[in-house]
Amino acid sequence: MEPITIYGNDARYLSKLKEFKDGLPHGIVNKTKTDVGGTYVAANCGSNYIIVCPFRDLVDSIAADKNNKYDVFKCYGKVTESAFKKYIREHQIYKIAVTYDSLPKLLKWMDGKTEDWKLLIDEYHLILEDMDFRENAIMDMINNVTKFDHFTFLSATPMDEDYEIEFFK
Repeated sequence: MEPITIYGNDARYLSKLKEFKDGLPHGIVNKTKTDVGGTYVAANCGSNYIIVCPFRDLVDSIAADKNNKYDVFKCYGKVTESAFKKYIREHQIYKIAVTYDSLPKLLKWMDGKTEDWKLLIDEYHLILEDMDFRENAIMDMINNVTKFDHFTFLSATPMDEDYEIEFFK
């Protein structure tokens, strides 16, 4: 996949750029600056998004953002399928923030139907850092990524290519 260069000119936030109107690009996005709104784009564009997070606090933070245009469903731990089904019934545009560990559960609830969804793996640089103690959850997450036609790995802390896992290469 060829890298895409997007010139932001004076825009501080990705959401201000026309290239991000419908979501993030497919592939790996190294935004290089923190707090430029990559996750905000996914949570507020008109596309259905699943935002995969390395830990529960990030799920809570994304869902709690008062600037979100859409309700974000939090999926982790003891969240039930009935709560998910209720969210789907009550909304037309879906935004789900989920931990690595709960992504397989969520996909099961979705009956594997991913064609109308985009996937964002947030803070992807933590995959390498956490691999020693979360290998099963991370490998399950990576194996599920390819079920989506459109996915983005996002970070402001790019990985050194020498240390990337094979999937990224």
